[in-house]
Amino acid sequence: VPTPAEELLRLIPRLNVRRLERGCCGLSGPHGFRKSNHMASLMLGMPLFLALRDPAIEFAATECNICRLQMEQGSEKSVYHPVHLLAHAYGFMMIPQLN
Repeated sequence: VPTPAEELLRLIPRLNVRRLERGCCGLSGPHGFRKSNHMASLMLGMPLFLALRDPAIEFAATECNICRLQMEQGSEKSVYHPVHLLAHAYGFMMIPQLN
């Protein structure tokens, strides 16, 4: 079942949405920011990071800004909030990578 954010993204012309069912980013809020837990949080998110590293995936989207940080670190891809992608589609916000 698609999430509301996924349904919204699918309305954007020329945006190819690919849902990744690879678990969470592994951060688990402040728990994953602790130095003693950080490597374990990255390992938990590894299935997602490996999927995001697919060269066919140009960028990712998430509604959670804390997940965005972990996803960017683990995949080295840009990650955007769905509302930013919508704002870009309507010309209200420029995202250089998407021009």
